[in-house]
Amino acid sequence: MTTLHARAAQGVTLAEALTATAFPTAVALLSAPHAHTVAHVTEGRCRTRQADPYDLSTVFEARVFDGERELRWLCDSGDRGRAVLLTEDETLLPDAFPEPVAPLPATAVLAAHYLLWGRPAGGDEGWTVLHTPRIGS
Repeated sequence: MTTLHARAAQGVTLAEALTATAFPTAVALLSAPHAHTVAHVTEGRCRTRQADPYDLSTVFEARVFDGERELRWLCDSGDRGRAVLLTEDETLLPDAFPEPVAPLPATAVLAAHYLLWGRPAGGDEGWTVLHTPRIGS
């Protein structure tokens, strides 16, 4: 049976949460009022094809994952919010997340993927631009 272990931190910025997780490399899904952005995370910094570092000031929700852990962050006041780090391996939870969360036994594990919308419209340096007339690039 799969069990998820978690620790949380309240009142942290997304940048602080990223630093505390110490992901060597990860993928971030960043939600802001003007865009939903996919970013690459290295050493606590998000970067996109257009921006390095990516400005996190308007992000209100983030999911960041590296295959072993997932960080979930939700802004609740100004630029601060609650961060929860989830993993199957309890030893990967840093002390920087001080609030223990009760273990979460999974009743089932579903194979899931994220679906990206659009047709490839170029790209470079490992990035692909997707475009659709209704949404843009």
